[in-house]
Amino acid sequence: KGNLYPWGNTFNASYVNSGQDYTRKEGPQRGAIDGFNAWSPVNALRNDRSPFGVIAMGGNVSEWTNDIVPNSKSSSLPAAVVRGGNFTDTSEKDFQTTRRITNILPEDERFFIGIRLVSDTPPNSE
Repeated sequence: KGNLYPWGNTFNASYVNSGQDYTRKEGPQRGAIDGFNAWSPVNALRNDRSPFGVIAMGGNVSEWTNDIVPNSKSSSLPAAVVRGGNFTDTSEKDFQTTRRITNILPEDERFFIGIRLVSDTPPNSE
């Protein structure tokens, strides 16, 4: 449908595990909007749902893909393509669910990158 977000075109910080309430500092602001300062269980935010019933595609962690492209910071190096927003994206105006990162070496790791697994079986509600 061309929506900006899985649930529609209006951003709502409580619908997705974004960086709107992420901080490395201790305090009450940690996870104050969505309930999670860092990672959340896949089925924790029920409003992060597409019209097709796919959940948790708007944030939480960025997705490590299988694609390798020239590095955007140094074209002589390879980069793994990392897609999507994550819980460290603190942009208040423009949370990017379709962000594309091309400056991470294939052998590097980041705590905000994960993988997506697909299943026809809904996750446990526990």
